[in-house]
Amino acid sequence: MRKAKEVLSRDEIVEIIEDTISTPVIDMDEVYKNNLREIMYKCNKYFDYDFLDEVEIKFDKRLTSIGGNCRSRSRVIKISPHYIRIHPEELEDIIIHEMIHLEIGGHGVDFYDKMNEINKMAGRKVVSRYTAERANTKYITYCTECNEVTGTYSKKTRHLKNGTYFHGTCGTHVHAIEVEKYV
Repeated sequence: MRKAKEVLSRDEIVEIIEDTISTPVIDMDEVYKNNLREIMYKCNKYFDYDFLDEVEIKFDKRLTSIGGNCRSRSRVIKISPHYIRIHPEELEDIIIHEMIHLEIGGHGVDFYDKMNEINKMAGRKVVSRYTAERANTKYITYCTECNEVTGTYSKKTRHLKNGTYFHGTCGTHVHAIEVEKYV
């Protein structure tokens, strides 16, 4: 196993553990309330769609390896709350990306043409794909007794959900830390 000091300093880890224990989990639906729909209407200036009232837009916590998803036939746009927690500044770009899919399926030539048209018009950089590496929240487990990182995870697995679990090597509780918030 890697020593924790190879990843973060002891003071940083202690600070993260204290912050993790005292910070409640953010409910993205509560934070954004109806803002997703408002942002979608704001972004419509690049499309001029007349069917947005029929589009459902919502957060879906099951999206852990992508920034968003669009089902054009059923007109449903889903946004990853995990991705937005890490990259909140990209919410509009994700919505624009998924709105392109309301009209154009896949990431072919037509998709790139529309994306480039919007980028030029808006002076922005809407990306074509959101990588799993950027969408996945990274966690480490850290044992304060052994002073080592005992594991790394791309998402919260069953034994990490409570925030701590038992470390068999030294018999202490190991803390799960959401590293992406801090590095």
